[in-house]
Amino acid sequence: MPTAAALSAAGLTGVAGFQAALAAGAPWGHLSWGGAGGTGVLPTRLRIASAASAGVWLGAAALVL
Repeated sequence: MPTAAALSAAGLTGVAGFQAALAAGAPWGHLSWGGAGGTGVLPTRLRIASAASAGVWLGAAALVL
């Protein structure tokens, strides 16, 4: 069970990192939020949502451990 928890936490942390990068302005809008960012940076409202989402994913990772 500890191995499964660690792998799950690592995956959730990876998703949190992706969302944090989007919030910081990474040009990956086409990969997230249904492509709402086109091929560039997400609009401000989605960058804020990505920042909040990163926190939720980190919380989920902490709960798994």
